Amino acid sequence: MRNYEKIKLLFDISRFGSVWIDGSKKDIRGIYRVVLELAKNLSKEESLDLAFTSLSDKKICGASQIYHKKSDLRDISFVPPSLSYSQYILARFAQIYKKYTKLQSKLQFKRILNIHSTSKTTHQYSGIEIKNPSMLNYDIIHLPFFVKTNIKEIPFRTLITIHDLIPILYPTPEHIELTQFIEAKLKELTPRHWIHCISESTRKDLLKLNLDIDPQKVFVVPNGVSDFFYKIDKENAKKILDKYNITNDYIITLSTIQKRKNIENAIKAFHNIHSNYPDLKYIIVGYFSDSYLQVKELINKYKLNNHIILLGHIPDEDIRALYSMARIFLFTSFYEGFGLPPLEAMACGLPVVASNTSSIPEVVGESGLLIDPNDVSDIANKLNIILKDSKLCKKLSQKSLEQSRKFTWQNTTHKLTEYYTKMIEQDS
Repeated sequence: MRNYEKIKLLFDISRFGSVWIDGSKKDIRGIYRVVLELAKNLSKEESLDLAFTSLSDKKICGASQIYHKKSDLRDISFVPPSLSYSQYILARFAQIYKKYTKLQSKLQFKRILNIHSTSKTTHQYSGIEIKNPSMLNYDIIHLPFFVKTNIKEIPFRTLITIHDLIPILYPTPEHIELTQFIEAKLKELTPRHWIHCISESTRKDLLKLNLDIDPQKVFVVPNGVSDFFYKIDKENAKKILDKYNITNDYIITLSTIQKRKNIENAIKAFHNIHSNYPDLKYIIVGYFSDSYLQVKELINKYKLNNHIILLGHIPDEDIRALYSMARIFLFTSFYEGFGLPPLEAMACGLPVVASNTSSIPEVVGESGLLIDPNDVSDIANKLNIILKDSKLCKKLSQKSLEQSRKFTWQNTTHKLTEYYTKMIEQDS
């Protein structure tokens, strides 16, 4: 093994392009947020020589938005698969950001793109053509999500992050293409690939699939929580609450309204305790999806229209304020690959009532009360326990803060860097 002063790491940022090209604001949470935090914190690792790339065809031009909008990452080199793709990026950059002249755009991109000379050496991938041999000078490529490129054909060390197996375990008609895509990608994995899972639960689910992978190369490093989430003072929080006309005490859920998230049982549990707390509100934040009509029907059935507030998607600044003033964070999901919403709520000092399934107990630990998501009485009982006991509420609030401090993005990237080193040592 050669003596590495720094590990030369390529990190795929196609996810930024997905959001930028497709224009879907709902994608700025979840994996987008994870990839952004990884990119920011990997850039601070002194043992890494970091560069960005994109192996996701048209999304490559969208990936360039990080250089325009995220100033703390502008100095990181971008290594395109080929000069032809860099021209595509340049064209999109000039088209979208008209404040630059053509010459300025060209100079700007020559500064931020680390484009090396090409040769006749070509690696033909499924979905994208690689004509930049400088990519082969890197020790590792880290794909923080699946991309179109055939993983099996990438000719150097590859690490893939698998966040969850929701499309496989909980397929839905509206996401059939995603399920088929993930199934195809999983079949591309081989024993030479290293796989990063974000929870023990995801690792166990992955190994149950009997794929052609080496279990010794499947490891767990949990996500972190952004330092953006913390408990803010009442005066500033109240300004946000006033914006939504919230004046009563409330419990809160952040979740897409879809079947897997089990919002129906959360509403039934709220209905069960409502007579004991007639002024208590239930606020649900998140995009409306396949269970929206059922949720609305349930709210109407229980005559809770004036007590349950569906806010839809709102800015993170507002979410933080709502967390800071809530009584309880309720999370009744059947399955999660990790569970960022409860962790972000915990970072704001919010007591948590959450499902005892999948990865959620790994995140919540002993800082909250776990429930059987199928048992409405259990959910209602745990809510009632916290609401009627102010001392317990205060204790759980402190435990939430302590538990959330175990999950930092600095810890995540430190641990990943250890695995990068291990990859080089074992695969040399």
